[in-house]
Amino acid sequence: MLLRRGKPHLKLPEKEEEEELEMFQVAGRGPAVQRHEESSGPMTRFRRIGRGMGRLREVSDDDTTTTELEFELSCKVINLEALQQIACCGHLDGESRATVWKLLLGYLPAERDAWEGELANNRLRYAELKEELLVNPDAEIVGQIDRDLERTHPDIEFFSGDISQSKRNRGAMRNILLLFTKLNPAIGYVQGMNEVLAPLYYVLNTDPNEQNASNAEADSFFCFVRVMSDSVDHFCQQLDNSSVGIHSTLSRLSELLKGNDEELWRHLENLKVNPQFYAFRWITLLLTQEFEFHCIMRIWDCLLSNPLGVQEMLLRVCCAMLVCARHELLKGDFTSNLKLLQHYPEIDLDYLLDTAHHLTPIS
Repeated sequence: MLLRRGKPHLKLPEKEEEEELEMFQVAGRGPAVQRHEESSGPMTRFRRIGRGMGRLREVSDDDTTTTELEFELSCKVINLEALQQIACCGHLDGESRATVWKLLLGYLPAERDAWEGELANNRLRYAELKEELLVNPDAEIVGQIDRDLERTHPDIEFFSGDISQSKRNRGAMRNILLLFTKLNPAIGYVQGMNEVLAPLYYVLNTDPNEQNASNAEADSFFCFVRVMSDSVDHFCQQLDNSSVGIHSTLSRLSELLKGNDEELWRHLENLKVNPQFYAFRWITLLLTQEFEFHCIMRIWDCLLSNPLGVQEMLLRVCCAMLVCARHELLKGDFTSNLKLLQHYPEIDLDYLLDTAHHLTPIS
């Protein structure tokens, strides 16, 4: 089936004669999960406000949907299906996103009366785990995590720099990653986990509720565990060739493209532009390196709100990225197409996500 939805606004990056293609290693976990330093993401309906923490806010004129969201969050029992629909349509903002993400991830129960007790128990449990397991952590792992955190969104003051708040944020993220590593010795720490954690910790730390923001480290840990439970197998090299490994997921992406745009699929197959050359990073890092940071949160609204799970929606968005670039890809050769997909061009985010939702699923 060929998906025809018109031609989106797709801004191609300027060509650089000296730029080399990144041939990602599939067998290992080295360059495949390194940070994409030169991403040029879409600038949609967002603007940066203030300084200090580098907070980001969406610009929205949809007061009706805002009222609907406020109503849903005020109910004694949250209607998760309604919340998923609101989040999926892009109607979250910095005021509500932290609470909605916690609900979508199952960290908060649907019953509002249970929130306070659930949060208190989880935060106490996190403190106990830190006290028990983070005594004398492995210096080599600490060093690797610290190096990766130093490279996490260096253009955003919240994560980078020498101010005390930035250092505290990196310290909290270090604790989360160390504790996750300690509790999952078969996987350990893998470069790129820091990038998956970053949007979660940012959203929870910038919660306008001061008590929640002050407990962002504990809450982020449990939310991170939930996100990773759906994608951690992609970080495990021993599972690469299994039914839950990265190779299987890349094959599913190829099948999804074939079912929705066979002409484009065949063109990329003939050129040998294989998914492992570009989509390995897309999938493993949940698209955190392909778009600007404020747009990542909008994409994650969709990923987390999908009732079938993060991975199902992730594959749809990845396939939509190919479909939306079909005009350029069909004209391109191996080199130009790989360069385009490894440095995905600027695109209208609403169009991309709408395309993802309208794809025909594979059986």
